[in-house]
Amino acid sequence: MQDNYLKKIDRVTAILMHLQSRRIVRAHDLAVRFEVSLRTIYRDIRTLENAGIPIVSEAGVGYSLMDGYKLPPVMFTREEVFSFITAEKFMQNFSDKELGRHYESAIVKVKSVLNTSDKQLIQQIEQQIDVFNDYSGPKKAYDENRIALILESISQKKQVKIDYQSALDQLSERCIDPIGLFFEYNHWYTMAYCHLRQAIRQFRLDRIAQIQQTNIPFLEQYGHISHYRNTQKTEAHRVIILVDQSMKPYLVNSKYYFGLIQEVETDHGIEMTFETQWLDEGFPRWIISFGDYVRIIEPQTLKESVQQLLQKITAKLNT
Repeated sequence: MQDNYLKKIDRVTAILMHLQSRRIVRAHDLAVRFEVSLRTIYRDIRTLENAGIPIVSEAGVGYSLMDGYKLPPVMFTREEVFSFITAEKFMQNFSDKELGRHYESAIVKVKSVLNTSDKQLIQQIEQQIDVFNDYSGPKKAYDENRIALILESISQKKQVKIDYQSALDQLSERCIDPIGLFFEYNHWYTMAYCHLRQAIRQFRLDRIAQIQQTNIPFLEQYGHISHYRNTQKTEAHRVIILVDQSMKPYLVNSKYYFGLIQEVETDHGIEMTFETQWLDEGFPRWIISFGDYVRIIEPQTLKESVQQLLQKITAKLNT
């Protein structure tokens, strides 16, 4: 009986924290989070109301605290607010589950004492950051101000001017409408509408030579970043190669970047199976970097692409 009472106190306190950290909280979301019934959540809300907490209830919308009722606000810079969001995304994806749970609990408490403008800012852009597959390579250092500037532009719907260096080292000036940020395979990217190409493109942050926020607004409602990331994907191709055992230490990181899904050690070497989207350009160039230690099993088109690339290299060397 006492344990149930203590659990209720903890839950009711946590519900109050959630009410303080968000503008609107739905009963259904609270029930899912605390693994209790909707009826229990309704009773907990009533407990808070009986304790004098001014809770506003709107049918079909959710619960919120009456304007003006909150703990004294903690003042953070916008850069600090952005760092909360990005750190939370990393903790959710790459940390130990128990550590992630403690961090999540801590960040809710931090959000609960933010002032209203910071709270609104977090809610506005926290869905515009994603962290996807990572690999075991060393983490790169990034210019936090660059990330903060892009997030600022997303929140204010202002275009960004960048000097972008392509994979072929070609520098071009772009004006973009940033939609969101995502982290994948040890790199930060921004998904954005490129006015030069008049299409949605993704830009790797470490290839942005210069970046500047403009005062030009964009009115387009682009939606969630995950929609564009999913549509940006091209068809994946199955590739099987046989690699000499001596190359194993040198492919620790890059093999995951190119979509490794299976690795089997055989008497003849390491058989690696990939699902890759870079069959035409990226994969053949990667194969050539250790070509004397690898045999392509399938597909035949990859063999042909590597042969064509080698012919071009040979022609260049003979000129």
